[in-house]
Amino acid sequence: MHDDLKSYLSLLLHYLKGNWISVTFGVILGIVAEICTLISPLITRYLMDFVIIGKNYSYFKSLILISIFVLMIFLLSSVTGSYVLVKVFKRISANLKLDMFKKLQYAKLSFYEKETSGGISYRLLTDTDSLVDSWMGILVTIPMQLILLVSAVFMVKWNLMLALFTFIILGVQSFVIARFREPILSYTKKVRMKGQEVNGFTVGHFRRIQLVKTISTEELEQKSFFKRLQDLIQLEIKTFMISKFSSVLQTLISNAWSLTILFYGGMLTIYGKMTIGTLMAFMMFANILYQPIASLTNLILSFQSTRVNLMRVKEYLEIEPQISEKPDAIDFTLERGEIKVESVYFSYGDKIVLENVFVDFPPNSITAIVGPTGSGKTTLAKLLVRFFDPDKGKILLDGIDIRDVKVSSLRKEVKLFLSNDYVFNGTLYENITYGAKDVTEERIAWALKMASIDFVQKLPYGLNTVIGEGGINLSAGEAQRVALARALILSPKVYIFDEPTSSVDLETEDKINEVFLKLKQNSTVIIIAHRLSTARIADKILVLENGRINGVGTHIDLLSQNEFYKRVNSILLKESFSG
Repeated sequence: MHDDLKSYLSLLLHYLKGNWISVTFGVILGIVAEICTLISPLITRYLMDFVIIGKNYSYFKSLILISIFVLMIFLLSSVTGSYVLVKVFKRISANLKLDMFKKLQYAKLSFYEKETSGGISYRLLTDTDSLVDSWMGILVTIPMQLILLVSAVFMVKWNLMLALFTFIILGVQSFVIARFREPILSYTKKVRMKGQEVNGFTVGHFRRIQLVKTISTEELEQKSFFKRLQDLIQLEIKTFMISKFSSVLQTLISNAWSLTILFYGGMLTIYGKMTIGTLMAFMMFANILYQPIASLTNLILSFQSTRVNLMRVKEYLEIEPQISEKPDAIDFTLERGEIKVESVYFSYGDKIVLENVFVDFPPNSITAIVGPTGSGKTTLAKLLVRFFDPDKGKILLDGIDIRDVKVSSLRKEVKLFLSNDYVFNGTLYENITYGAKDVTEERIAWALKMASIDFVQKLPYGLNTVIGEGGINLSAGEAQRVALARALILSPKVYIFDEPTSSVDLETEDKINEVFLKLKQNSTVIIIAHRLSTARIADKILVLENGRINGVGTHIDLLSQNEFYKRVNSILLKESFSG
């Protein structure tokens, strides 16, 4: 518990840097507003006892003006204080989310294999908000609500017995809040999780709608959807009934003690032991006192869930990056674009993926990497752009170890375009220019032509047509050509393509291969090939088998000298025809 509190306060102090003045100003304004709240019952008491019952009507106008003045001060301080504090804590929330987002961007790839996108999103957006809300409660709610406890002093002063009775009833109300809080939170969480499940099912259903129609599972999908809806409705009803019962019980208690105070206080008034003004002020103070007790009770009870939020947020803030950049890493621009891989070893856990790999990727050339599934082709490509570092060995770019280069600089010069490069929900223009700066219309037109995106003319709004999440409005081949156009617009010195023509027809494949031949005039082109025609245009072919280099040479040389390549070639030939 002590360590959790220390971590909690340490993180709070970290994000409060530069915000102390604003927070202090906001809290002071909030305290002023609460003081105005305390003044109101006193004005009521004075107005009733001294002005109205005492018939000192000459003070009536002055008292009304004082009341208006206090009300204006309350409104001004309350609104201004709330604005300042909300602005500060929203900024703190944004900074916390941004820090987590940065950590997530550089997390190890294995992290994303274990975590779901929904889980990541929940921690990033919901857990952070819950944590920041608790910070606001500590710094703002407690000081402001403690001021309201001053009302208890007046209540005790005016009538001890009536005050003690009020405190007991408020304690019972706090018990009711505590008793029902956990079930309400538990069922609310269940409703949220079930709602996410229904939402996920709905999105998944319409993404696979063609499959549903093809195999006629509409009725099965309807039943599955309705079952989930029924479960959600049952949870929502239970949550509503628990909340309603808690609310009704609190209202019942509140009305009961209000009537009791009114009855007992009325008796005291009749016997001259309490004035009517004091009774009215007492009841107003009793209502005021309820708010800080409820707030402080909720704050104390929520600390356990706050501890969970804190642990979940800290876990992401302390994520180790996939790779570490040297403090003296340099910016550089590739002149030639030559890549040398020297004695590289790499493994995923205990599984060796690449073993003693030596290879040279010459500038102004096309190198094809071929091999069966699991031979290490894509892993080697990812090493070239430092998605991770080799266990042993080194990779040189124009003679410079890539670990001595800033990652941002490396990936500006060397770009990997994976076979499943994402086509996101946006316009065609936004998709092909993603990541590029100051793109000219001529460059876009050139990329569209090179990538054989002739279908743009058929789209209703041309480049401004929204192509849908995951390219659902495009065929697989069209989506692949969009990704290729994006690669051409980015124009790095070294292109690394993973299965760039796997989903296009043979005619389009020939056109794209012509593009590769043009690119090599000014760039280094590396292609993980699953099509025979792509391998044939390469100046050099690298054959991988079980993470080792089995052979290097031209297509003709390897066919005549390498038995393993002959078998790979047969596989590529079949895939070419099947594609």
